Amino acid sequence: MTRKAEKLLKQIIKNKNNVVCFLQNEIAKAETSAPDWLLRGAIGELEKEGMLSKISWADDTVWLTSLTNQGLEYFKTRSKKFWRWLTYRTFAWISGILNAILVGIIVWLITR
Repeated sequence: MTRKAEKLLKQIIKNKNNVVCFLQNEIAKAETSAPDWLLRGAIGELEKEGMLSKISWADDTVWLTSLTNQGLEYFKTRSKKFWRWLTYRTFAWISGILNAILVGIIVWLITR
């Protein structure tokens, strides 16, 4: 997920009681200050990733959507996945080093 989408998701989680109003305000602000296609792309990305339910558009703005459980729990599960990955990588390194030492000892014993 892009940083823009993650930043938007954090803001949506803070405003989880009024997701539609929040997104409508963000789109209105983006239309006046910056290219709104960046914001619309981030909204589309959140919908595609399953963080937002199916979005209904009307008058070129968000009409109906809601935050899904997957969106609500995204940052909690992301940190758990990272720690699992880090643990796996650490285990792989340690086992690789131990295997190299073991092979070295075996070769040393054979050639002695």
